[in-house]
Amino acid sequence: MHTMKYGRRLAAAALALSAMSTLAACGSEDSGKDSAADAADAAPAFKEGAKLSEAEATDVFEKAAESMSTAHVAISLDAVEEGEAVAGKGEGDFQLDPLAFSVKGEVTDSSGANAVEFVTIEDEVYANMDGEWVKGGFVALMAVMMPPPNLFLDSVTGAIADGSTTYVGQESVSGVDTAHYTFAAGETDFGAEGSHVDVNIDAENQLIRLGMDGGDAGTVAFDFSAHGEPVTIEKPAGDVTDMSDMDMG
Repeated sequence: MHTMKYGRRLAAAALALSAMSTLAACGSEDSGKDSAADAADAAPAFKEGAKLSEAEATDVFEKAAESMSTAHVAISLDAVEEGEAVAGKGEGDFQLDPLAFSVKGEVTDSSGANAVEFVTIEDEVYANMDGEWVKGGFVALMAVMMPPPNLFLDSVTGAIADGSTTYVGQESVSGVDTAHYTFAAGETDFGAEGSHVDVNIDAENQLIRLGMDGGDAGTVAFDFSAHGEPVTIEKPAGDVTDMSDMDMG
């Protein structure tokens, strides 16, 4: 069954991505600052280079997570699996409560470009492979390639401690003035201990960019827009194959 072979290959790629040791925000050509007035709106009370306490950093990232009621999300990733490059990109919509995330894109490896589509509805994850919707089995593992951003943020911030987060300064991302923070993540579902994470937050405490840099292992980045706009995310219509009992061997 072609779908099973395809699923195994993508699941292997997902393993490589989930084992990455670091993730950093993808660079933007627009890295300058906006006007002083606009910068003042988004700038926090911290001085550039300041080390945040655990309580301060937790407050910053919790507010950013809570502000993300809905958003449009663009994801880019690069990883290395046993010396082979794996790249991916996708776009979709996110809803915080109840949790829903829909993303479509492609993953490219030595076999070529493969279309991917994932839908998460609360604790159920679906994948569209070659036009066939499946769930269970390796599907949740595959979705690690393009996970719901709130789960990613919650996971990588788990090891924040006093002095582990730095306020880098103000930075323009896609024309939006943001406060740029960086910290080392602990061992998580999405990266190993010591992973380097960058977060950009605007004046309304909304996430604009979130990423992790794993060096030779690869990078993952999320870019956010259209905060608070209505989204419609539904579970796939029609037949869905349950792969829970599929042998991955």
